[in-house]
Amino acid sequence: MKKIQWSKSELTIVKALGSLLFLPIYSLGSKIDLLLVWDGLKPATDIIIGKQWAVGQKGEDLSEGEIENVRRVLKDAGLAFVETPKHEHVITGTRKSILYKYIDKEFFVARNITFAKELKRAAEPLNDELFGRLSGFPESAIKAYLKSRKKPNLIIVEKSSLPPEIKNQDFMAFATFGFSKENWQGELEIPKRWAAAIKRLDPKLYEEAVKSYKEISGQK
Repeated sequence: MKKIQWSKSELTIVKALGSLLFLPIYSLGSKIDLLLVWDGLKPATDIIIGKQWAVGQKGEDLSEGEIENVRRVLKDAGLAFVETPKHEHVITGTRKSILYKYIDKEFFVARNITFAKELKRAAEPLNDELFGRLSGFPESAIKAYLKSRKKPNLIIVEKSSLPPEIKNQDFMAFATFGFSKENWQGELEIPKRWAAAIKRLDPKLYEEAVKSYKEISGQK
């Protein structure tokens, strides 16, 4: 974990990482995970940059200059990455009416190129076990998730099912995995660590994540 007193160059890196052209629907999670990788608390992550537009609006492509800026920011932060081609997507409603469109490009990012390549391989097709490990999830939670395919709801406990004094804690905004029923108390240390890191690295991002979690979970 990095020191609390940041140098000017470190502050510049944190700001630049948080200002990338993230696809809006994934922006919050991408910012958090990217900072956790940079801070050494996650082995790797995937981020999605892009643009989206509503029906009737003129779409705008991701320019090579915008993509190159992402590459430069990641390199300046000392991060390795592999990337995918651009893709355009259409999101439809219940009657197949187009709601909005977006164009995106995915980057698999890590502190070394080996982990970045492994994460890309784990995602195409999805290897839940490897993807979970590279995402920094607790080993006990990963094993429980894999077992839950055969025994749904018997192995995994979701955040919403945890005791109120736990699930209402601010750090639960950073719990991005299902907990195992056998070891959920121990697994809480991971989101606690991630929450503390984001609060230290980017207090505004921390508050945004907590606010979003409370709204989604119905907390006042």
